[in-house]
Amino acid sequence: MSRLCQRAALVIVIAVMSLGSETRTGMLTGLVTDPFGVPRPDATVELVSFSGSRLQTLTDKNGQYIFKKVPTGDYDLNVSCEWCRTMHQPLLVSIGTTVFYHAVVVSEYPDTPFPAQSIVGEVTNEHRGPISEVRVTILSPFGPSLVGSDITDPHGHFRIVIDHPGQYVVCAYKPELSTQCDNLLSVTREKHMSFELRPLESAVPELLHR
Repeated sequence: MSRLCQRAALVIVIAVMSLGSETRTGMLTGLVTDPFGVPRPDATVELVSFSGSRLQTLTDKNGQYIFKKVPTGDYDLNVSCEWCRTMHQPLLVSIGTTVFYHAVVVSEYPDTPFPAQSIVGEVTNEHRGPISEVRVTILSPFGPSLVGSDITDPHGHFRIVIDHPGQYVVCAYKPELSTQCDNLLSVTREKHMSFELRPLESAVPELLHR
């Protein structure tokens, strides 16, 4: 066999070996929520192989996680988060497949749901002056449905307590003022917010000049 043929055969063997090593992996993705379906952001998701090797990631603001190019084999999936009871699940990752697992975590304390979260803040005008009697509401984007509301005090302050961490839409409204919303706010503990409302532009002066 000529040297050229030998080199070509060697290249083919190396390419096949490289291709085989690259395809001996799979992917794992999924979601972490509480029993009510509320996503749990910043949860720790860990894959532990039987040999003891570990892969770890955090869930995003939507409670989603992903492991790419996971070596094939049997794993223990461990999920933990603040105020959660750590859960364990055996999983098998096969060659060229994507495994999806929805992990549902429960409160660390059996008789107590996840601790109440709160949204606090203030509403001001464009000159940073406080605005009282503004209705601030929290809506669930999965509906939507009203989760809670409050009216600002004379100092423009408000505080709303919610039962479960997750994503919400928060809006500040007062007649004759603009409405301001913060969409898909991720709440995992006390969250501070500020709203600035401005007077609505009246159409009356424009009509008078026509």
